[in-house]
Amino acid sequence: MKTLIFIVLVSLAQTALADAAAIIKEAEALNAKARSMENAWTPTTKLIAEAKAAKAEGDETRASQVGERARMLAEASIRQAELERENWKTRQLVK
Repeated sequence: MKTLIFIVLVSLAQTALADAAAIIKEAEALNAKARSMENAWTPTTKLIAEAKAAKAEGDETRASQVGERARMLAEASIRQAELERENWKTRQLVK
């Protein structure tokens, strides 16, 4: 029974490790897309660095939480760029 509990705990820890790494990787990819659209936000880059630091320190929970915030900001910056690209068409330029 103790062996089974140990295996389950190790498995959960490995899942958390993979999740934090995946979240950070996704945040980096989305931030790169935002940069390519010339609309990356500075806080996103800082949060990615913070998530990587937390992961390096072994704090997977914090790495996942901060990585998720970075991912959400990157998505928002992409959405903003897309909206601005569409909205400029309807604006009147004042001379």
